Amino acid sequence: MLVEAGVQGTPVVALVDTGADTLYMSTQLADEIKLPYEKVQGSVKGMTAESMPISGVAKNVSLQIGQWQGKVDITIAPLNKKKLYLGIDFLREPVQDCQGQQPITPNKVAIGYKGVSPAAYKFARSWEEQQEAARACLSKAAKRMKKWADKKRRP
Repeated sequence: MLVEAGVQGTPVVALVDTGADTLYMSTQLADEIKLPYEKVQGSVKGMTAESMPISGVAKNVSLQIGQWQGKVDITIAPLNKKKLYLGIDFLREPVQDCQGQQPITPNKVAIGYKGVSPAAYKFARSWEEQQEAARACLSKAAKRMKKWADKKRRP
């Protein structure tokens, strides 16, 4: 699924990839939008199972998707397409749009509600239920992507 995103205020197209473990950006795109990153040693493996070196890591990058915005770390690698890939660790935290809704803040209730207002308690309860549904949806999508990827790798 492709989504419109903003990286440091620059509009880019991002691919939601449940097979990726973290956020990745192609070196071409990082250079094109002049995203500063520090060079690090390491490598990543893609769907083709070929290892490729990492160009670097961009830390505390401002990312905006819909109404959500936050700071993220992006791994820069020489990928074959000029894209930003949103991996599963990003999707686990600020869940974006699993049920047709766009939360303004990451979908987490840090502390349960302990007040006396029934309306506030009901709101906190529904928020927790939405979080459970979103996690189930992401888990199902990850399993489907893994099954699809395994099929594609077989001769």
